[in-house]
Amino acid sequence: MSQDCGGSSTSCKRRRNKTIKEEIRSVSNVAETIFLATRIGNDFLYGSIEAIGRAFDRVKQYTEELSRINVHNAETIKVLG
Repeated sequence: MSQDCGGSSTSCKRRRNKTIKEEIRSVSNVAETIFLATRIGNDFLYGSIEAIGRAFDRVKQYTEELSRINVHNAETIKVLG
């Protein structure tokens, strides 16, 4: 009898089932890795977007403050002049 698993022996079926399970596990691991990499990338992207938004908010506040100071200085110069 040949051991090439061309037949329907129990040992051949077990080896095929083991191979199929290993392939399924490998595909599952690859899919999980892709999912986690995508999630990490999204978290990084959204964190960067939030940081940029906060930076723009600070620039807006500083610009408003400088504008207020410049208006006040102009009024002072006008009164003195």
